[in-house]
Amino acid sequence: MTLADIPFAIAVTDLEGWGYLAADFRRLLRLEPHGCLVAVSGGKRVGLTTAVSYGKVGWIGNVIVLPESRGRGVGAELVGRATTYLQSVGVEGVRLNAYLNRIHFYEDLGFKGEYENIRFTGKAPVGGNPPANGPPMIDLDRIASFDKRFFGALRARLLASLNREFPGTFISLGERKLRGYIVGQVSGDSCEIAPWVVDPTVRGAARESWAVLSPKVVGLTIGLSAPARSTTAIAMARWLGLRPAFRTLRMCFGKQAYGGRPEGIIGLGGLDKG
Repeated sequence: MTLADIPFAIAVTDLEGWGYLAADFRRLLRLEPHGCLVAVSGGKRVGLTTAVSYGKVGWIGNVIVLPESRGRGVGAELVGRATTYLQSVGVEGVRLNAYLNRIHFYEDLGFKGEYENIRFTGKAPVGGNPPANGPPMIDLDRIASFDKRFFGALRARLLASLNREFPGTFISLGERKLRGYIVGQVSGDSCEIAPWVVDPTVRGAARESWAVLSPKVVGLTIGLSAPARSTTAIAMARWLGLRPAFRTLRMCFGKQAYGGRPEGIIGLGGLDKG
């Protein structure tokens, strides 16, 4: 994929209502230029996928083929190429989030289920009063190290990219000991809360992080994808009045290590980026 393919990428993902923007694909191209792939048949672009590596862990997303080209093995070829690429850069476990009606497709390619995620949507409410002194300064190295405990791999490149793009809504908690962080990816009248990670042993960390972010996103339509096994995430979604929209299954190919601690994850980095 190149920058010239972005209009096609938006058009084809819009067929499924995924709501991608040009900025989303530019970010993926910055993160992993050789992992973003477009399928071409007869000189025509017919599908795409994206892959991102985090050391020993890799993620595949945006597996989509034009309706008239489905059933010809294009999707399987895209997933196979993306998997091969990730393994070539040192990835041992390739993961993805599959829609429930596509589980068998990925099982046939050797992927195994791990746990479900729930997608929530709704309007952002006010969550409380932010601290008088404002949020702490962003220390990306510290945040990346904290995040690795829960995600399972180092996402320093992704976090640095998000901090550059959303400096006003990238918030960390804790001066001496980091308790969590939250990122609001604001675009127009919507906001994707991703990632959102807290120490689940610290009582109130989730609500505290929302209290700092909420004045910046009140009234926006928000999206949140959370591990179903994260009781903190489910409780926060209910507290915020968000509605469940659909579920996905996290699946893995290869070594099922580096799984992280989903109990500390409230918002995934994105269904396409883990």
